Amino acid sequence: MQLEELTMNKFKYYYELRCDSNNILCTGHSKQPEYSNLKMWIESIIKENKKKVYLIKYESEYVGYIHIDFKNTAVEIGYSVKKKYSKRGICTTAVQMCIELIQEKYIDIEKIVAWIAEFNKYSAKCVLKNNFVKSTEVKNLFYEGFGKEFTMHKYVYITKNAREFKNV
Repeated sequence: MQLEELTMNKFKYYYELRCDSNNILCTGHSKQPEYSNLKMWIESIIKENKKKVYLIKYESEYVGYIHIDFKNTAVEIGYSVKKKYSKRGICTTAVQMCIELIQEKYIDIEKIVAWIAEFNKYSAKCVLKNNFVKSTEVKNLFYEGFGKEFTMHKYVYITKNAREFKNV
């Protein structure tokens, strides 16, 4: 399995992933994204460099993605895998690879945060298997696809860079 940084040359694969029913549901939308709007958004985040998107490649197919949002000394991650590839441990491995990538490439990052909807038990298992800790912090977010608000739980991973700094 590989994580490949999203470029505009690979945008069509990202768009296909965002149109997957699993992704639409888990991101709280009620329908597929509009192609041109999503393309403009991706072009802007590539240009601004405040967010990275990595495609998850499994057995020569793009099966999911991970977003990394930079927030000073922390990052927030979000991820999704095509419905037909869910419950195979792909997200767990991809999140592990993402943690390693962040710790190697972005040494000033001290923590990795994932906000997970209370109904998304598989996503919670994924981060817990990767040594994230469930915080007491929560927030409510309206999910258009469900037509109601859900509680989001915060999960935190303290990077080895932060642990090593504190031990000095």
